[in-house]
Order: sequence, then structure tokens, then C-alpha cells
Amino acid sequence: MAEQNTAKSREKLQNLNATLEQRVSERTAALLEQISLISSIFHAVPYGMMTLTNEGIVTSWNAGAERLFGYSASEIIGKSAGVLVPAGEQWLIDRGAEDGNRRATQTSEARRLRKDGTAIEVVVASVAIRASVAIRPAEGPVTGFAVIYHDNTQDKLAQTEMKAAHDLALEAARVRSEFLTSMSHEVRTPLNAIIGLTELLLLSELSPTQYQQAGQIRSSGELLLTIVKDILDFSKLAAGKVVLEEVRFSLDHLVEETIHDFVASAAHKGIELALFVAPGITGSLRGDPNRLRQILNNLLSNAIKFTDHGEVSLSVAKLRDIDDELLLSFEVRDSGIGIPHEVQKRLFQPFVQADSSTARKYGGTGLGLVIAASLVKQMGGEIGFESESATGSVFHFTARFERCSAQGDMTKLMPREDSFAGTRAMIVTPSATNRRMLSEYLSRWGISNMSMNTAASALKELREAAARRDPFHLALVEATLAEVGGPTLVEEIKRDPALAEIKVLAIGTVGGADAVISKPIRLSHLLNCLMALLQGNRPVAHQAVAQGRSAMVVDDNSAARKSVHVLVVDDNLVNSSLARTQLERLGYSTDIAHDGYGALEAVALRRYDIILMDCEMPGMDGYAATA
Repeated sequence: MAEQNTAKSREKLQNLNATLEQRVSERTAALLEQISLISSIFHAVPYGMMTLTNEGIVTSWNAGAERLFGYSASEIIGKSAGVLVPAGEQWLIDRGAEDGNRRATQTSEARRLRKDGTAIEVVVASVAIRASVAIRPAEGPVTGFAVIYHDNTQDKLAQTEMKAAHDLALEAARVRSEFLTSMSHEVRTPLNAIIGLTELLLLSELSPTQYQQAGQIRSSGELLLTIVKDILDFSKLAAGKVVLEEVRFSLDHLVEETIHDFVASAAHKGIELALFVAPGITGSLRGDPNRLRQILNNLLSNAIKFTDHGEVSLSVAKLRDIDDELLLSFEVRDSGIGIPHEVQKRLFQPFVQADSSTARKYGGTGLGLVIAASLVKQMGGEIGFESESATGSVFHFTARFERCSAQGDMTKLMPREDSFAGTRAMIVTPSATNRRMLSEYLSRWGISNMSMNTAASALKELREAAARRDPFHLALVEATLAEVGGPTLVEEIKRDPALAEIKVLAIGTVGGADAVISKPIRLSHLLNCLMALLQGNRPVAHQAVAQGRSAMVVDDNSAARKSVHVLVVDDNLVNSSLARTQLERLGYSTDIAHDGYGALEAVALRRYDIILMDCEMPGMDGYAATA
């Protein structure tokens, strides 16, 4: 029995040994395969790789290291890796540096020597090799290091070249900016003289032909001046030189003055101009009014340029009002030639116009929209458009502004809600935009109103209302009504005893009206007229309103102006002479200085109320003189 047990034990032991031998054989084969794979990778990688003892003796060396340093494996294995390190430089990174840092891969940039003595820039990565410990392999003692080298010479050279190119580009941008600024000044100086002298010429005794020719000279000079300004602004924006101001301004005043600048050009083409400012945004804002006006000028000038008949309108609305920050929407709408679909996707690119014939017919550089888009982006807004060929375009953009306190702004001029209580008004104009705008304004002030597009329909409604004892108190009559015109309608109203009490506010020049207001209608002018007509306030300065100027007329007090002393500082003799002539025509006492030094000498001799200072002058420029 004992022998049987012994035999069985021996058999089990033999089987166990066979199993162990098989597993060891399999593990050994797998390990050899892994070693072979690691060796293949070690020699195949494009980077230089080696292993070191703790003392820095090379124990392995791959093909990438041979190519990088020039040493063969037989030449370097068994020797110190210190032969790769330039004299006086540290190479602890190759050997893992301090013991406390040996748990992670360390990387740094360094210089190393090739076999031929040349130095190369490398990135060195080093990781510790540890003896295997059964329980904690990662805590085993460090027996050496694996080091990888990457040739960084080309990268360093590329970085150096990129920096040099960057510096060169910055210098080129600076030189270009200075050149364009200088050229802009040099071009605008004689242009200013041409335009100014032409304006003086237009005030003199000229024949009709001479007057027409002088006017063409002025308009051509103004067009050329606009082109110069566009090119300079485009250059500044491209170089990142445009910084927005943060100043207080009146939005109402800005949009009214902006659209009024286009009254003459619109009237010349027979185009209707309209302005609408939605409620809730009247008052002072903080931002850059000059750049906002520049955007509006670009959009309005394009709208008028590409519209041969019909209407151009500007409207402003509030999109969001949070924590004293206003997001406003501006829209310029026209009934012009529109924009072809194939051009629309590249419209905001520099120098793009609809086609070459458009550029020939209408002129311009195609920079206006690019400048406008860049400025809108700086104002925290977006710009876009909708357009159909031959049906017109709508350009719209948003911009962010800070709301200021109401002190000193136009909200103080707004009437109380009951100021016009019980008042009824009839609006008679063929323009749907003007009917909508006027109705909104009157409703805002509590005036009940009705709109008509013809004189006949308006007259019929006025008489019927009077007959049922629900009369109208005010009629706003457009001068350019179809069929029965505005003047005829005014005559009919004044001649009919039943309508005699109606106050007539004429939009445009109409004889017999109680007051006249020009187009585009300004909110402040409209309010001034209504208060004068309906509340018996100070009479309206009809002629001033009709010409689009402020309703408050300043008396021409030449004696008062003569006491105002002005110093003009300009190195250009033509411009300084022109400025003196213009100022003296206005009645101001004027002196001239031709550079900054002359300005300082002049102010040392007498006190000036105003100094008009040129910026670019030889010797001491305007900036230094002003400081």
C-alpha cells in the first residue's frame, strides 16, 4: 500500500515538473519575443537612444544614436557618456539627476557633442531603470537609465527664422503705417486747400457755368479725400492701430446729424431720406461716436450711391438693456440696384464691388464695407445684409454701448405723457416709412393720429371728422403729394371754415403752412414744432427748420465774434491763408503761426481763445507744441 502511494506521489511530481518546465519554456519564449521586439524598436526608432549605468557608462546604443552622434556601438559601449557633453556643462539629466526625481521621466534642452567635435542642440529625455522586486517593482533600486535624444537644431533654426520673420513683419507694418500716415497728410494738405479755396470761389460772383464747374471741382476733391481716408483707415485696421474711444455722446444728435449730411446728395437724385429712432434709447451713451458715425456714413453713402430713385432710410432700435449696457441695432435700407448673389459671399473683402462696370459707374475703392465690418466687430457687434438684385438692400449691424445718466441729455426735452392729451393729428405723406415713423413719434407723445397717402383721402377724412364733431387739431402735410399736391391741400384746409382751426405742419417747403420742417425729420425739430403749434410756446424759426438747421437761431453778432481770438498753426501757407480767410469771413480775429515754435511764441505774447493746431509740421510738430 505504501509503495502504491509512493508511486502515485512520484507520478504527480513528475507531472508537476513537466507542467512547470512547459510553463517556464513558454514564459521564456514570450520573454525572448518581448526582448526581441523591444530590441527591434530600440534600433528602429529615429531618435538616438542609449542606456547607462548609474555611473554614466554606456551599456547600449541604437542606430539612431549612431546617426546623431557619429559613434558606432562598438566605439561607445563601455565608455562614459560624458564624451557627449561639452566641457563645463551639466549632464545630470542624462543620468536621472537627483534620486528624488528618479520616479518620472525628465526632459530638458541641452547641447551635445558629435564625434567630429561639432555641437548640436538636443532635447534629452531620461527615465530610471529599476531592478525587479516581486512585491513593489516600481520601488526597486535604480540600476541605470534609458536616455532618448532628439535633434533640436532644425527646430531652433526654424524658431530663430520665425522670430526674425515676425520682427521683420512688425517693422514692415510700422514702416507702412508711418508711410501711409505721412502720405495721407501730404495728400490731404493740398486737397484741403483745393476744397476750401473752391468753397470760397463759390461764394464769389460767378457765371452759371463757372459756378457749375467750381462745384464739380469741389465734389471731385471731396471724393478723392474720401478715398484717401478709406485707404488710411484700412491700413490702420489691418495693423491693429485703431483703438476705440470711450466718451459720452448723444445718440439722437449723432444719427440726426449723420443723416442730415446726405440731404443734398439725396435731393440731387430725388431720393427720399427717412430716419426713425425707436423709443427707449433716447439719451446719452458712452462709446466712440466718431467710429459709429463712420460706419453709418459708409452704409448711407453706399445706399445713396447705388439708389437711382425711391428711398433710403436709417432706423435704430434697442435689442437688449442689461446693467446699463445697451445692445443697439442699426439698419440702413434702400431701394437701389441690389447686390447679385454671386458677389454677396465676398462683399466684405477688400476692394470688392459688384462688378467692374459698377466700379466705373459709381466710383469708390470697395473699402467702406471692410472698414465698417472691422469697426462693428471692435464694438462687440455683428454686421450683415439682405439683398436682391434690382430690388434694393438692407444692411444691419449691432453695437454695444454703456448707458449714461439722463442728466443733460434729450430726455429732459420730452413732454409729459399728458402734454398733448386729446390732440388728434392727420399724417399725409406718400412714404410708408415716413407714415410709420411719424405715427410712432406722435403716439409716443400721446397724440392720436391717422395716416393717409393722398391729399384727396386726407381732405375727405378731415371734413367728415369735423362734421361729426370729432375734429383733427393738426395736419402734417408732405409737400410732394401725388395728384393733388401738398400746397393745394394746405390751401383747401385754410379755405374751409370747418377746418380753419387745424394747425398745418408742412414737411418740406409749402406756402401757407403754420410751420415748416425739413426732411429727414429730426425728433427734436418735430417736438419743437408741435410744442410751438399746439401749446403756444415761442414761435418756431420756420426758415431755420426748413433748411435743416437748429430751430434756435443764433444772432450774427459780429462784435462778439471779433472779441474771440483764434491762432491758426499750419506750416502750409495755402492752408493757413485759407483758414484765416474763412475765420475772418465769420468775424473772428485771427493770427497765423507756421510751426510749433511759432505757436509758443504767439501764446507768450497774447491770450488766444482757440488754437487750430496742425499735427504734422517740421521742427516742433503739433503734438509737442500742444503738450
